[in-house]
Amino acid sequence: MEDKVREIRGKILDVFVIMLIIYLAIVTYTYLQTNILYNLYFIKTNMQTILGILGIILILLYIPRLKITVYNLYKKLYFSIKSFSLGQKFVLIAIILIIYSAIFLIKNNENYANAVAILSYYFLIFGVLNEFVDYVLEEKINDKINIIKTFTSLILLGVVIHYTNDIKYYFKYLYILIFIIALIYIPMKLNILRKEKNGG
Repeated sequence: MEDKVREIRGKILDVFVIMLIIYLAIVTYTYLQTNILYNLYFIKTNMQTILGILGIILILLYIPRLKITVYNLYKKLYFSIKSFSLGQKFVLIAIILIIYSAIFLIKNNENYANAVAILSYYFLIFGVLNEFVDYVLEEKINDKINIIKTFTSLILLGVVIHYTNDIKYYFKYLYILIFIIALIYIPMKLNILRKEKNGG
């Protein structure tokens, strides 16, 4: 258990340090420059939030009486989310995004909050559609159909994001990132299935 806690703590610390370096670089750049890209302010704000969450988790993982509890909670969440269907994962992302949108709405960043809310709405739609497909196909669902379903969902999500200017204004390259994830996903997943089939 202690080894697992140290391993998780080490990974989180690595991510925290990398993000902190990037954050400090952005802060330095925005301090020195007068003509600053508008999106950098939102990147900086988002990174502050993520660094804060990671920092709290790290502190908890260093407290002897709490680290095992935090690790067990992490493990339960990880395996619960891993067992979700694609539709359920999309709905979960939608819920997280709508909460995130509400936070920025409270901060009076209405346009940004609206863009995040639209993104949340898209994830919710694709989540519900995937659950509907699962319900209709029922026992016909297999690994290959799941791969096709995931790839198609990601591509369509990327397309609707590309044609939604409100989202593109704040998340300029998000649709490209989603396309890349979709293209990487297929060979990676097929390789995993092939190894499982061959017993390796």
